[in-house]
Amino acid sequence: IIAEAGVNHNGSIQIARKLIDVASDAGADYVLNYRKENIIESIHGITDHQGIDHIIEVDFGKNLTENKEVLKLNGSISAYASEGEPNPQLPFYHLLLPTSIWETSPIVFLLLYHKKEKFLV
Repeated sequence: IIAEAGVNHNGSIQIARKLIDVASDAGADYVLNYRKENIIESIHGITDHQGIDHIIEVDFGKNLTENKEVLKLNGSISAYASEGEPNPQLPFYHLLLPTSIWETSPIVFLLLYHKKEKFLV
């Protein structure tokens, strides 16, 4: 599982470090810092170039390039936001054709939403 602390630390390095400790304590085998290491190389090393089964993505468009490089054949991406790049340009054939040449997975879009409930205050 790849998880990002994102803005959950409100700019506080102490809180960010605490989130890393929490992830480790919860059983994370690896905690990666995209600012200090090449994430693609790190993931390829950890997975022996097999890739990641499933990515839960907080910024689909911003991280699309990296995700397509580390996603395992027949893997999946669940995305719930795309703030950094709200209109991502998809590498259509790279995502469509899961062959050894393309080394990635087909893409399926599924829109999940719920009707906002009105609350009386």
